[in-house]
Amino acid sequence: MQDKVKRYAAEIQRTAGAPIHIRVGLNSGEVVVRSIGGDLRMDYSAVGQTTHLAACMEQMAMPGSVLLTTDTLRLAEGYVQVKALGPVKGLLEPVDVCELTGAGQARTRLQAAAIRGLTRFPGRDSEVEHLRRFLTLAGDGHGQE
Repeated sequence: MQDKVKRYAAEIQRTAGAPIHIRVGLNSGEVVVRSIGGDLRMDYSAVGQTTHLAACMEQMAMPGSVLLTTDTLRLAEGYVQVKALGPVKGLLEPVDVCELTGAGQARTRLQAAAIRGLTRFPGRDSEVEHLRRFLTLAGDGHGQE
């Protein structure tokens, strides 16, 4: 999102001389959704501590940056690269905050899990050795039924 806005902003800066920057704040958690509107049109709004904290992240972000809480980082770990900024005070409880610096290496959930570290198979040495042997056979063109 930031990359697309920066490209658009460069064009607007060239043609109209006006700078454009956005700030993004991300948080994850449970929210309450309420309806707003009347008979002809109905909109919905998310409310609660989760959205409040996301708004705080957005307000603290420098123009052109993305801040996220560690709750969001846990969900996106491996998919994103971040720089830890430490705890933010002034909220009900201090919250650890990170700045998004780029895309991570993972493109699938399995890749993300491998980056975090896959679960060990304790006591399964013979089974793992069988899997390795069959993988080698399959890689050599000798599939099994």
